[in-house]
Amino acid sequence: ESLLSKMEPAAVVTTADNAESIHQIDDSIVVYCIDDIPAYANDFWERVDSASSGYQIPETRGHERALMLHTSGSTGEPKAVIHSHENFINVSDLAMISYGLQADTTYLAVLPLYHCWGVMNLGAVLKIGGEVVLLERWEPEEAIEQIETHAVDFFAGVPTMYKDLLATPDADTWTPESLEVSITGGAGVPSELIPNAQELLDCPVLNGWGMTE
Repeated sequence: ESLLSKMEPAAVVTTADNAESIHQIDDSIVVYCIDDIPAYANDFWERVDSASSGYQIPETRGHERALMLHTSGSTGEPKAVIHSHENFINVSDLAMISYGLQADTTYLAVLPLYHCWGVMNLGAVLKIGGEVVLLERWEPEEAIEQIETHAVDFFAGVPTMYKDLLATPDADTWTPESLEVSITGGAGVPSELIPNAQELLDCPVLNGWGMTE
């Protein structure tokens, strides 16, 4: 409620699970749903299909606002952080170089896209022309299946996700062949986690850190 009141969005694209809460907080917000459509909401995909084929994305400048992310609120209320188009491009380029991403990269996206790290990785892979495999929610067994099915070579997750992978029943027999680089961060990383994860994934596991700002 606090975030919605501060951001004052004209429209929100969401799922039916979240739509009711948004509508109750402020029924003037136009709600588009991507799954079930409540009576007060609009069908997002129908709106996309009905858009003019001649629509062009408005020209933007580097200094103009592209994203508004929020801090975790660990020292108080979450704070809005504005990122310009130029900033987002620069951060994505840095990720491409640091992680060694290529046009044939396949990324398993399990990090939340409202988080700076999740959206930065997504932007980097899409910008270079790679493929994104998007998991709706974190399930370690599902992640393993998707890594094998899609020959994923780039994975990023918080330490808890690596602990979950290490704790899966098939961890001792799983032999991933496609992974080339993996990143962890977003929280404190226990000293024994990285060597254990590298042995499991058979690829380098890098430790990254950065602020939402």
